[in-house]
Amino acid sequence: MRRLATLALALYPRRIRDRYGDEIAGLLRDSPRPWRDLADVAWCALGDRITHRAETFTMARARTTALRTAWLLASPAALTAVLAAFMAAAGPLLLLAERFTRVDEHAAHTAYAVMVLPAAALAALLGARTGRRGVARPWLAVPAAMAVGLVAIASVPDAGQILGEHTGASAAAIALWAAGTAVLARLGLALRGRWRWPVQVLGALAVLELATMAYVLISLDAVRAPRQYAPLWYPTAMTAQDSGVVDGAYLQLADVIKILPAMLTVCTVFVLAVSAAAAKTPRTAPQPA
Repeated sequence: MRRLATLALALYPRRIRDRYGDEIAGLLRDSPRPWRDLADVAWCALGDRITHRAETFTMARARTTALRTAWLLASPAALTAVLAAFMAAAGPLLLLAERFTRVDEHAAHTAYAVMVLPAAALAALLGARTGRRGVARPWLAVPAAMAVGLVAIASVPDAGQILGEHTGASAAAIALWAAGTAVLARLGLALRGRWRWPVQVLGALAVLELATMAYVLISLDAVRAPRQYAPLWYPTAMTAQDSGVVDGAYLQLADVIKILPAMLTVCTVFVLAVSAAAAKTPRTAPQPA
């Protein structure tokens, strides 16, 4: 246990170790829950290593950091459940609509695609609330944590195929999305005025387009997915207006890529909302010695 505590302390920046190392070691040594507190210390140390903060150490702050990190890692699963719930709600609405008008296959799939909008709106609300509570370097931490969560979902046998039939292609698309979204969120912090949101919206569409292209290019050969249709893959997947861009068959792209583009879209809204809210939230100044 003492060796693990030493390793946890080593994760802190040097100035924090010099200032609070004995205090942290004493807390761990006398703790009635050493393993839980050791995990809290490790999470807090990683956060301080990234942000170079030097606030006074407390177990409460360590636990807060751990809980926020856990929430970011779990947020893709939560947003996937939200999107699935909205899509499930489309079924009864379609049955009701059939009483007044004819609902064909195209209209049904369009209705399911539209459910991304309320899911994205809820993601924006959750993201804003998360950002207001404080996230260290949200432009980097949030896309990275969400990418880990998304890859974890995609790696679950059978159930993970909700994010695409090809696990390797899903992981590559998610990694590209995380890198592009991090750059986009960081750019948003540097922009001011009326140009901020137009640039972020266009940038988000470009990132989502590239991530969708990456998935299809990796998972399907040029015979099944003609490359001249590449710019249409993302809008086709999002709108269900499929003219046969894969295998020359209606909705064949949706059968291959599942809800990955929709999930990345919802997650992009969440990331940008967190970053925007965190930028408006004043940080607590470090306490004096």
